[in-house]
Amino acid sequence: MTGEHASPIVSRWTTPPAPAALCVLDVVPTVEVWNGMNMQGTLVAFHWQLRAQPEPLPERLIGADPDFFLEWLPRSWAAPGFTFAPDAFAAYREAFRDPAVIHATCEDYRAGATIDYLHDSQDHERGCKISCPVLVLWGEVDAMTKRATFLDTWRRWAENVTGNGVGCGHFLPGEAPEEVLVHLEPFPGREFQYAGRQSGC
Repeated sequence: MTGEHASPIVSRWTTPPAPAALCVLDVVPTVEVWNGMNMQGTLVAFHWQLRAQPEPLPERLIGADPDFFLEWLPRSWAAPGFTFAPDAFAAYREAFRDPAVIHATCEDYRAGATIDYLHDSQDHERGCKISCPVLVLWGEVDAMTKRATFLDTWRRWAENVTGNGVGCGHFLPGEAPEEVLVHLEPFPGREFQYAGRQSGC
């Protein structure tokens, strides 16, 4: 929820500056992901290391068969049996065939391993915390999130954190929209409008 007169917005990634409230869906701060990597985590989250490599290595590898990469990765994160809407996935596929889009996704991960990591680490070391209420929702099915203690993690970064697991994989609004709304609508006492991705992390 952002701005004095703005409509409430929920994002799977980050929100605009100075939000009145924040909901994060199946993510933890980037610093926590990098610092918490172990063998199992590295195998599951291999795309973090791949996309963070210097240009043009990941662009060339992903671009050799972008349809395969795009289709395999999200399906591996979703709950077993979940099917993406064909029209939505067709739009993703068309966009991801553009080398500029592949490059942009790699630049996002490179930033997460460099300048974003540095700035977030410095903020954390200074004791800076998110002051607005934070609602954390996470998928309980996919392998990556089973290992994360989401509430404990976010409480290191925010002052007022509540949350729940949702019976699905990584894509909460697509896989379990009704259950997500059950948690969203009472928080923080206003109806939220899901607005998709705002910016990457």
